[in-house]
Amino acid sequence: MHVRGLMIGVASLVFLLVFVSLAIDEGEVVHLRTVGSDGMENEVDVWVVDLDGTLYLRANNREANWLVELRARPEVRLRGDAHGESHFYRAVEVDDGVAKERVDRAMQEKYGYVESLWDWWVAPSESIAIRLDPVSSAGRAP
Repeated sequence: MHVRGLMIGVASLVFLLVFVSLAIDEGEVVHLRTVGSDGMENEVDVWVVDLDGTLYLRANNREANWLVELRARPEVRLRGDAHGESHFYRAVEVDDGVAKERVDRAMQEKYGYVESLWDWWVAPSESIAIRLDPVSSAGRAP
């Protein structure tokens, strides 16, 4: 009987995880390309928000490889989907508390309950807001 109960519990948990993953709309996910110290391009999926015509993203882990690469070489490339056009930016960390709060609020409004669920795993107060300033494709790095 004990094994049967355990199997039912595991099956219920798997069902719940599958249901939640299907029900969650990730919102707008874009592909951010950075350049590593080895000169190779690396790509990570991130969420972005537009505030007054300027794009922002957030890093929730100060040790994330892509953030380390971005700090070393702030010229990045952003692509919306597999067949979308790339756009080039210079990434700038936001050190203004008011601007960071605006980015946090915009993320919450845009991504809703998915953002709320994510906040259970990360400390929003520790996140880093990053502004993406457009650069011409002629002055691009990645």
